[in-house]
Amino acid sequence: MLINLGALLTLLPAFVIVLVGMSITSRVVNQGRARSWMQFLLSAAVLLSLPIAVFGSSLSTGVMGLYILILLPALVSVLTLLLLDWHSLIDLWRAQKRLASVLLALLALLLGLMGLKAPQFTLLLLVLVLLIAASWQAMRRLGISSLSILGWLVLGLLLLEISGLAGSPEVLNTNILRLAYEIGLVIVPFLALVIAALLARQSLDSASWLQRLPRLILPVLLLLALAGGVFRGAVLVKATGRAFEDHAPLIILASAVIVGLLVTLTGGKRIVPAGLAFTFLVPSLIVSSYTLGWRLDPHAITTERSRRIEKAIMQYHQEHGIYPPDLPALTPRYLPILLGPLNGRGQEWCYQSGKDFYRLGYVIFQRYYDWGDGTPFFEPYYKIKILHSTGEPPAGAWMCDQQLQYMHATGGL
Repeated sequence: MLINLGALLTLLPAFVIVLVGMSITSRVVNQGRARSWMQFLLSAAVLLSLPIAVFGSSLSTGVMGLYILILLPALVSVLTLLLLDWHSLIDLWRAQKRLASVLLALLALLLGLMGLKAPQFTLLLLVLVLLIAASWQAMRRLGISSLSILGWLVLGLLLLEISGLAGSPEVLNTNILRLAYEIGLVIVPFLALVIAALLARQSLDSASWLQRLPRLILPVLLLLALAGGVFRGAVLVKATGRAFEDHAPLIILASAVIVGLLVTLTGGKRIVPAGLAFTFLVPSLIVSSYTLGWRLDPHAITTERSRRIEKAIMQYHQEHGIYPPDLPALTPRYLPILLGPLNGRGQEWCYQSGKDFYRLGYVIFQRYYDWGDGTPFFEPYYKIKILHSTGEPPAGAWMCDQQLQYMHATGGL
């Protein structure tokens, strides 16, 4: 529900900016057009920053968050375009010094007020503008071959995340690696969006459809992989109820709007339809992927997966007279693919066996649930859950005890 509302509200300012920007950029490129373009961007930046600068400190957290949700993508896009097209800003200054002075002074005043009333948001805003402008400019200068190589690398990272290998406990065994992984969850999707947009833009500049179609394969794969990551993230969010990850797709959604605006308003007339499609269809793809993932029941899927494993274990026992020593021994003969529980990134099954016993379980990791045992509302809850077992296991620690200890020590994945 939150991401659907966020998608609708986020696209409203973007829609207005695209309409006005298209009406200006569709004219003949000359100095007059450049002045009109800069005047529009400066005015848009002033108007977008006005509510936060004036009312930021007096708004409640929820309303302030809604303002930021609505305005951040459009505001970042406008400020980034100002930074990228600063030559036209100089033309505006030379032609209309009074107007440019008033707009620049007002924008500086509003940013200053934002810095006083919402310092963290303002710092985030300025850092985002600098990083996006730098990455956009750097990747625009890459040839299509270099951009394609980088695109395939990013696609591989997205597929690792979808498979769960990138978030496995064996990989994220230090705080530095965990921090790098969490940062990568934001940076890699943004790179995928930029690369897909730039590759599609360069492909549309090709002479014929025979040259365009092969070059569009990678952008489509990047966007599908990104949608797959959002889908998997939604399933894990529903399973764990984490305090912040249900907002994470909104970051990707905002990035898609920003990239779409940059493509639409910096490309030529032939690029405008593609930019419009990117601006509005890619966020729709992200919202649809998240909604589909949220509709699934991860605990029911986990239970069904455990039943398949139990069936494979019994088949192994019937043929060999003993229970399998570990779960990989079941593949590929008794179980084509060994799928883990849907209960957090990197979650694994707990399995122990002997001559006349076995047990299969996993560690439950949830938040925001009333367990009735005094667990604080915002605290993660961990518990070992045995799904299938036969016989009496020996006393002592086993895999689930080690995973439970790891969860308590790290706060989960």
